[in-house]
Amino acid sequence: MKTSAALLERFQQSAHAVSLGNFLSQAQYKHLRIEGLCGSAKALFPTACLPFFTQPQVFILPDKESAAFFYSDMEQLLGEEDVSFAERKTIFFPALSDCKAAQKKNSFDVLLRTKAVQRIYEGSVMLLVTYP
Repeated sequence: MKTSAALLERFQQSAHAVSLGNFLSQAQYKHLRIEGLCGSAKALFPTACLPFFTQPQVFILPDKESAAFFYSDMEQLLGEEDVSFAERKTIFFPALSDCKAAQKKNSFDVLLRTKAVQRIYEGSVMLLVTYP
């Protein structure tokens, strides 16, 4: 965890993160697309910008596997592996289509989605990860 925290802190001080943070704190944006990142840098960049966010941020990845890896990277960077749901900054929002495809309700996914929607309604700043 110390290594992740040090990496995150160092990245938060980078010119790119500071520049994006200044943009996020001054502009009213609806959509932002950042390209050219690879590997865990895709999760590192938005996690480093978390202090600048004033509303929930939604990340839609192409499939469940890439969403799970992205979420896991964010979770590890923030050290939230053993943190309660109410205190988390990263939330995994399972797709409803998974329940329909299996023709049964997965009660854990339904509960997770309900709690995530409640956190959004409360206005919590968080990084919400999902997939179509």
